[in-house]
Amino acid sequence: MNKVAEEREDICPSEFLIRREQLGSVLYTQWQMRASIHRALPALEQLLALVRREQTGAWLLNLEDMPDLLMLDPQWLEYYYLPRVVALPLRHLALVLRSPWQHQTLLDARGLPPAFEVQIFDDATAALDWLRQVAGSQEGYQDSGLAPDQWAASA
Repeated sequence: MNKVAEEREDICPSEFLIRREQLGSVLYTQWQMRASIHRALPALEQLLALVRREQTGAWLLNLEDMPDLLMLDPQWLEYYYLPRVVALPLRHLALVLRSPWQHQTLLDARGLPPAFEVQIFDDATAALDWLRQVAGSQEGYQDSGLAPDQWAASA
């Protein structure tokens, strides 16, 4: 059984909770409900650096508690951030979004399609199940069997 590590380092210390299953390449990042929206753009930048540095293969980006993406800088998102996400060396990205507006913001964004598979979910458990399934089929990966809300208790 894999262990789950919870990161409490300089990377997005209060904006994102970062967890990873140690024997797999699944990285789970979750926007914290009480995080400052004013720190959202730098925190999203730091996530890109983390994914790139850790050579993450499967990333669950849970933004269900983040205020609507349209409240952020839509031009920055569309022309600067999303093209850099598309260039990441991922195999799978699971997005958890809370509103149809967030879905529409991402769908309306221009750019090249990513070289990795992207799925959008309404809840983190379904997203994590999908990532574990696709990561397991490609890497002989065994998951911890824990749901996202159980990870903090097990770390």
